Amino acid sequence: MNASRALTISNLSTSGTLTVNVRKLAYPFGVFYSGGYLIQPGSSMNVSITFSPGQIGTVSQNLIITSNDPAHPAVSVQVVGIGGAL
Repeated sequence: MNASRALTISNLSTSGTLTVNVRKLAYPFGVFYSGGYLIQPGSSMNVSITFSPGQIGTVSQNLIITSNDPAHPAVSVQVVGIGGAL
């Protein structure tokens, strides 16, 4: 069974545009954007992460998000999916 989850990336700045790059994940995960790579101050970008397991078991990867934020230029988010029997 396929599953998807939303991840929101927000720009908490009041003055600067956030430039974001989200690294693609390998199978059985997928990453889809509903927004752009530039996030205006006070705005956010939605990222949909899908999981389409091809076998039983646990799979994990790190989703790497880089940006022009000097305090947090790279953020790693662990993505975990568990494939089960149909």
